[in-house]
Amino acid sequence: AVVAGGEGLAGVVRRGAAGAAPRVRVGANGVSAEVLQAEFDPSFELPDGLSGCRYVLNVATFEHKKAQDVLIDAFALVATRDPDVRLVLVGRATPWLEEIRQRAASLGLAHRVHFFDDVPHYQVLTFLTHASVFCLPSRAEGHPVAILEAAALGVPVVSTPVGGIAQTITHESHGLLVSVDDAPALADAVCRLLADP
Repeated sequence: AVVAGGEGLAGVVRRGAAGAAPRVRVGANGVSAEVLQAEFDPSFELPDGLSGCRYVLNVATFEHKKAQDVLIDAFALVATRDPDVRLVLVGRATPWLEEIRQRAASLGLAHRVHFFDDVPHYQVLTFLTHASVFCLPSRAEGHPVAILEAAALGVPVVSTPVGGIAQTITHESHGLLVSVDDAPALADAVCRLLADP
């Protein structure tokens, strides 16, 4: 059997290896609130400039399929409506990170967008517990653990209905889902949750 981490990945395998299709199974990711609490380090504090601030959080590898470019564009719209909110991006560093930093700077957002790369998981949990909204506007996805962790910690989620996300987040029930690459809709959803989590 071939085990895929969500229906989206299972579909890719089925289309790519037709002979394997009958043997493809879906094994969704999961998280345990107890394990998250055990890993949480209360001695780690948010970096300067974030303590006491409301912020939108993105936790993902810095890569095109995670659509941080769309998130930056959406945040430019959010910033005009909410002068106090910040955007925090946490993820594994790749060459895409510099492009995203430049995009934020070119939109005049450098002072409101904070980047943290290669952060240990226990510190990611601190970022999550203080976030006002978690946002993952992916173009392609399996079954992202970051969304499960945000939900387990009670952080409102905005995402896209790709891969296993639509299996995890029911629009208007467990979070808000918007179309891929739609920065205005993403901004509207984020503002809605900021105003009424």
